Amino acid sequence: METTHRVLFFSGLWLSLAACQPSSPESSSLDHILGQTTRPRSALTSCTKGDATSPAISYMQTLLNKLMSANSGTFQGILAPSKFCLQLDQDSEINGVAYIGNGEIHITSGLLKSVTYDADVAAVLAHELAHVSMNHVYDLENDKVVVGSKVTELNAELKQKQEDLQKQQADYFQPLADALKADMGFLDTLKEIPALSYISFSIDDIRTVLQTTSPSLEQKASLLSGLEFIRGEVEFDPESKAAMEGDSGWQNIVKILDQSDRELAPIRKSIEDTRKALKDIPRDDLIGDGAGASKNWKEQEADEVGYEFYLRAGFRPDRFASIHNLLMAQSRSDKECETLLSSGQLPPRGFASHPSSCWRIHNINQREALKHADAYKPFLSNTTVTVEEGKLETVKDSL
Repeated sequence: METTHRVLFFSGLWLSLAACQPSSPESSSLDHILGQTTRPRSALTSCTKGDATSPAISYMQTLLNKLMSANSGTFQGILAPSKFCLQLDQDSEINGVAYIGNGEIHITSGLLKSVTYDADVAAVLAHELAHVSMNHVYDLENDKVVVGSKVTELNAELKQKQEDLQKQQADYFQPLADALKADMGFLDTLKEIPALSYISFSIDDIRTVLQTTSPSLEQKASLLSGLEFIRGEVEFDPESKAAMEGDSGWQNIVKILDQSDRELAPIRKSIEDTRKALKDIPRDDLIGDGAGASKNWKEQEADEVGYEFYLRAGFRPDRFASIHNLLMAQSRSDKECETLLSSGQLPPRGFASHPSSCWRIHNINQREALKHADAYKPFLSNTTVTVEEGKLETVKDSL
């Protein structure tokens, strides 16, 4: 689904780099490469802009414009600033959401009420912008996994088997087409059954294929698939089944479908076996960046790319992790995290869709900042925490 959203749990406790800096940056197989702030994607679809007269929307738009202007090499073309929209959600939860397909970013009123500086809001917006620019659709697999030899091998195997299945499905096109043309009445009968009105689109697709002079391999295969779908629905609906049992044309089709079930069963099982093998691959091991990495690497990438956006816009580094600190304070886990970070330990990242706040603080403050220490050095003296003096307080009063 192209309009997948990514929920933000973006908070942070900042410890002095000097206090806990290791002798060398920790190695991470997922470290992003500076300047690589986009991933190939389709154009953004139309989004809905929030009320421009709203103090909150106007305020957030100012911050969004600052981030995009400082990163104009990323936010151009299909990612031009005009393509993005901001929305305010009246919700006490501290949260932000990016819709990947249309560039719509939602920020909750609870988040705005809870932060201290403009930089805190900018950090959230930068993170959400990164979700969109890096095209974090729901089924996106991590690059490190995709290039893994075993995954590559099984994906190629699965593709070949699916192509073989399509060719074998197409072999049933002619006998099915002949049976259909001999008695088109059963399609009309199906159309007249109220309980099956929702499959009319499939019936229309079948008619289209039958009327095509030179159907493609895919169209030929789709005839069998469409009829299998209809048959499944008819079998599970007593009224529909009764209406079809006396139709000789339908019975001829059922015989062909029974034959295809038997003959295609081995390759279909083989496809399912390959899919299971792909699913069972220990992706965390392949990524090599801790337990849970295969589940929540997108949040790590959004943090790291967002951090680059944020620094280039001139915001003070230590505020980037501010929201995580707020979230941990609410859950009373901040003291435990402080103990881990002050001792230089890497916190567990966790298996949820989002890594733990403590892990993300460590990742930004040590692994990311130190990995790119030379490149980030000019930005570490950034001082901006407030863009418009007093504006945040005015926004809070309006909520």
